[in-house]
Amino acid sequence: TVAMGNSSCGCSSGADRFASLSTRMPKLLLDQAQLEALVAPVCSAHSVQLVDVRHLREMDEWIRTYDPGFWDRAQEQFRSSAVRLIAAIRDYRSQDRFREAGESAHALKGLCLMMGLSRMGEVCKNLEVLVAQNADHRWNDHVDELETCMEPSLAEMRKQVGQP
Repeated sequence: TVAMGNSSCGCSSGADRFASLSTRMPKLLLDQAQLEALVAPVCSAHSVQLVDVRHLREMDEWIRTYDPGFWDRAQEQFRSSAVRLIAAIRDYRSQDRFREAGESAHALKGLCLMMGLSRMGEVCKNLEVLVAQNADHRWNDHVDELETCMEPSLAEMRKQVGQP
């Protein structure tokens, strides 16, 4: 059963007891099987599109009018920041500094979502869940996914906004 805050789902027997527990424990609670399913590598599963097309098109409409050079600058700045943050995530994890690794994943998630790179954002979200659960299950797989997804995501972003 998964619970967040005061809500729960998937409860059958013992639901009242679990709901009571969830009101006292606002932290996300997952059993091992649910944790494994949640943090399965995202890119290889293709469960999330590389980019949020609607988000990119809305941004592109404004950008074409007010700042036509934005996409080139943003892509290079994103790549530079993403490479730095992915390295920080790996380094912090190798030093068992989970809080800092989670903070770096959170920062990268924000950049990804701002740029419409939904699949990378989802991978970062999964890393945050691992930090919250004090789990390192498939941690390196997720960081590898970030590296693997970056260039295809940027290429798809360029395609969606009509950039070479």
